[in-house]
Amino acid sequence: MPAPAMAPIPADLRTIFDASHNGIVMIDAGGRILVYNQAATRLLQDGGPAPVGHVFAEVHPETWPDMQEILKTGQAQIGKQIVLNRTTIIANRNPIQNGDDVLGVISVFQDISEYEAIISELHGYRRLHREIEAVFESSADGLYVTDGQANTLRVNSAYERITGLSRVDLVGRNMKDLVREGVFDVSVTLEVLRQGGPLTIMQKIMDGKQVLVTGTPIFDEAGEIVLVVTSVRDITELNELKARLEEARRLSSRYYQTLLEQDSLEHVFDRMVVKSTAM
Repeated sequence: MPAPAMAPIPADLRTIFDASHNGIVMIDAGGRILVYNQAATRLLQDGGPAPVGHVFAEVHPETWPDMQEILKTGQAQIGKQIVLNRTTIIANRNPIQNGDDVLGVISVFQDISEYEAIISELHGYRRLHREIEAVFESSADGLYVTDGQANTLRVNSAYERITGLSRVDLVGRNMKDLVREGVFDVSVTLEVLRQGGPLTIMQKIMDGKQVLVTGTPIFDEAGEIVLVVTSVRDITELNELKARLEEARRLSSRYYQTLLEQDSLEHVFDRMVVKSTAM
């Protein structure tokens, strides 16, 4: 026995449907389109005339099997992703029922193409962030980054290794406070912010270790410093290498002098006439 026919859609209800930002399509039990609001027309018909009164299977044959399944089973389809006219939409399709009778189907859907583009761009930013993070952490030089107010944003593992300081104790701290507390004797970050340009200085850490620090400002479009990136190298190791080099030079000089003395002594013996048995 066929299901009862649906009553015509009142004009004021059609006006409400047209005010919706989401697309709304309604069909009766025979698959004839009763409602095709303005959002649906914009998304699926490229702004053409609404196909009200047409058979849904003829207008959208690619999605008719799903609608037919709902008419047959009365089971809703929620969050169905569909690509129509190069547009990706998410549709919620629900049966219109009178008791056990399925009188039709209403489909409410939204264009998610823009959201997909945003998600794709977000994934790109996340991938770029991971790559930058890997480069930051793999640097052999210590790296120390602050914002334009000298607040510490991040440090890498090499910085912790070189200085013996922990990022846990540094991140979020202002360089003025760290200098005042004696963690550093001077701050290249503060000097860069004061002078407005790159700068290299010697810095002493609280444990007495000396490091060579180079601060580089990063500017925004307005010419304001938004970041200061500081690279750090351990001068202690360089000083040790310098001391070893100086010691090697001293030994080389002593060896050379000894060789000269030995050569001079041999020349003296060449000119001697020795008659003494003891000699």
